[in-house]
Amino acid sequence: MAAASADADPGPSDIVIGVNVHENGDATWNVTATYPLNSSTDRRAFARLSDEFTRGGDVFVQPGVFESAASTASERTGRPMSVTDVRYGTDVRNRTGVNATGVLTLKFRWNGFANATAGNITVGDAFSGSLLGDLTERETLYIAPPDGYRPLSSSSSDQVRNGAIYWTGPYEFASGGPSVQFTEGSGPLFGGFGAVAVLVVLALVVGGAVAYVVVGRSDRDLPGLGSTSDAPPDEASATEPDEEAAEEPDGDAEAAGGGAAGAAGAAGDSGVDEELLSDEERVERLLEANGGRMKQAKIVEETRWSNAKVSQLLSSMAEEGRVEKLRIGRENLISLPEEAEE
Repeated sequence: MAAASADADPGPSDIVIGVNVHENGDATWNVTATYPLNSSTDRRAFARLSDEFTRGGDVFVQPGVFESAASTASERTGRPMSVTDVRYGTDVRNRTGVNATGVLTLKFRWNGFANATAGNITVGDAFSGSLLGDLTERETLYIAPPDGYRPLSSSSSDQVRNGAIYWTGPYEFASGGPSVQFTEGSGPLFGGFGAVAVLVVLALVVGGAVAYVVVGRSDRDLPGLGSTSDAPPDEASATEPDEEAAEEPDGDAEAAGGGAAGAAGAAGDSGVDEELLSDEERVERLLEANGGRMKQAKIVEETRWSNAKVSQLLSSMAEEGRVEKLRIGRENLISLPEEAEE
């Protein structure tokens, strides 16, 4: 593990992906990362990170990840989808205190996200593919229904809090990803068994991500901080002036984290114990097994890591010269250095 430089960017201690579904099937997404600011070096690094984030730099997560996922999901489902109303938020909490934290938030509207019919909303088909991946221990995902709706069924379960369905990492999703159905009406969840929690999500990635989900640059370079996120994503960013903030459920957003089940494949094929390999070595072996080049989304799909983890890992590897990243349209092409030079 490389030592942190004096100006190393802080890595996020928590990532929260929130999806607020509307009655017409659209959804407002909030993808938020919290960064510990334990020193003046951390604060300077976060200020630089914030500036790069709001300018569309390759940090945290960018709208292109979700635009690409929406385009793919639209083709697969036959339902028109698009990503609009993109907003960037940055904030520093407890600025003068000893537990100061920086917050980056990406907010947008995913039109056509869920399948809405008379009195019922089904979430899940947009998650198929590589949007979400598995959650790491730092990641939390939740999905909330519109006013006047309640959960009817779900593919799996975690927690239901204040009307929203949560699950926290580490979490390994089953094939096909999560799904949930909301129905119009009020009353007890799932026929009165509130303890039967629903798994929802995104996811995003982000992911396969939430989704793609999310990147702070070297989260291993600086010491981490336990979960400091005790409010939904909208409240985490002072720069998000959206009237839909009220839709966010109250409650603690727990830290989460994630599986790496699929990453074992490339290592296992050659008889090497994957537990002995670093994440970087697993990516390199996966690239070698695929001719030296892969789309980033495919790496997420093969490893079953979250988009956030893969994006952050690849950024770190690119800085170390272990891989090359090439932006092609809405996607990143990842190559081994020798392949990039050809």
